[in-house]
Amino acid sequence: MVKKFELFVIGGGSGGVRAARYAAANGIKTGIAEGWSLGGTCVNRGCIPKKLYTYASNFSEEMELMQSFGWKLKNKSFSWKKLVLNKKKEIKRLNNIYLNLLSNSNVKIFSDFAEFVDNKTLKVGNDLIQAESYLIAVGTKPKNLGLCKENKLISSDNAFDLQDLPENILILGGGYIAIEFASIFKGLGVDVTICIRGKRILKDFDSEVSDFLSQELKEKGINIINNDFPKEIIFSKNKYKVFFKKNTKIYQKVLEATGRIPNIDKLKIHNTKVHTARNKSIIINDYFQTSQKNIFAVGDVVDRVQLTPVAISEAMTVIDNLKSAKKKKI
Repeated sequence: MVKKFELFVIGGGSGGVRAARYAAANGIKTGIAEGWSLGGTCVNRGCIPKKLYTYASNFSEEMELMQSFGWKLKNKSFSWKKLVLNKKKEIKRLNNIYLNLLSNSNVKIFSDFAEFVDNKTLKVGNDLIQAESYLIAVGTKPKNLGLCKENKLISSDNAFDLQDLPENILILGGGYIAIEFASIFKGLGVDVTICIRGKRILKDFDSEVSDFLSQELKEKGINIINNDFPKEIIFSKNKYKVFFKKNTKIYQKVLEATGRIPNIDKLKIHNTKVHTARNKSIIINDYFQTSQKNIFAVGDVVDRVQLTPVAISEAMTVIDNLKSAKKKKI
């Protein structure tokens, strides 16, 4: 039996959840599909866990400063497993908040991945869905450069859940995600090396910011390798053998933080007339409409400004346009 909606949202992240709730509040019969955990990148593997781990990593420096102000600390110790466990508890709490917000808004929730059958039909688990309009808000996933044939490199998605804290780690990439993880791991006592192809980290930021932060990282003891990048990485005996241009080094862990790409693999978007760019981002017009008029897209998957507040604003604009004759542009 086909289940019918006026709007069906694909993806339960910040943009998708806001769109679903806002649509339902405006009398639009709405459903949403999320095959993983509600909250998207921000809640599950981005903003929230990053902030928790940043707080944890800052305490090591704070404890050193406290002793200068007369405090005596006994039995200083850190448990990575406890941090991971408490992080999971907090995220679970937030997942449940999102679940309740959607349920209380009368949004029908499907806890499975969605895939297009055609321009007007979705398959979600064992259910077939037909809606007047669809909104794609599936976000992004970490880019895999294929440097390690054994495919054992960690990413920003799973770095929060390592079984054990490594003694040392190589971080590939010089963007803000790479720098944040470098600071976190260093604060937790890990020997950290950053490796970038170019001359400086944060190349999309002002050079003054990049230079200042680079100096700060070095003063914290973080090693930065410039103008070099691994040709190959081999995983053997639970360690990584990394082949640089002129030498080879061994690391316990290697984190690939070289960017993110649209997370559309499960969508079977080839069954629709929706056009995508070379980097797999969904192409939209000024009204968030794809090349298929009844299908819209917002958030990181359209590869514009990848920020939570932007995705939320875009989502609300789409809903406003669905219920109003006067359309808003981006």
